[in-house]
Amino acid sequence: MIEYPELIKSKYIFVFENKKRTKPKKIDYGRKLWKYKTHYRKTWDHHNFRFGKTKNRKITAESGWSVDEHIELVNTFFPGYILDYKVYKGSIWIDYKIIKGVPASEIFPKTSEFIKKIYRFCVDNYKKTAPFFHGDCTLDNIMVDGDDLYLIDWDRCDLYSEEEVYADLYQDLIRTNIIKRLIYK
Repeated sequence: MIEYPELIKSKYIFVFENKKRTKPKKIDYGRKLWKYKTHYRKTWDHHNFRFGKTKNRKITAESGWSVDEHIELVNTFFPGYILDYKVYKGSIWIDYKIIKGVPASEIFPKTSEFIKKIYRFCVDNYKKTAPFFHGDCTLDNIMVDGDDLYLIDWDRCDLYSEEEVYADLYQDLIRTNIIKRLIYK
């Protein structure tokens, strides 16, 4: 029986067409996330996609991590999360383990205790992986399974200074996720 996946997310990506380009080209809907019964598959419609920091940094053709470097890095910090991957001439796909739980963004009410727990989890995670950092600690990327928390979506994992980590946590957790959700819930 053929398994037809469900498209979960789709968004644009920035890539370089060739080495001569000085500015990245925006590819609409270049990244897609598919849910299968046994795993998630993320696809990129470009084989030169670079992983790592994208916020607050000038993107160049040499910046970031190649697919192989990214896979090695994620497997170092979260063994078993990446199941398989393949790089084709015009695209990339990576299969991820399904992490049990609910995204922290779907948990209400967002009490001060909950916010402190999430923040402490992200800081503790950084201390374990320093000088590397997840880089995208939004509530959508933190899975809650009872008392256990897990980070998913490691595409921005990169070297970060301590100042960048705390500024990123403030932006991702406090400003973007918490304040907007409290105002607009």
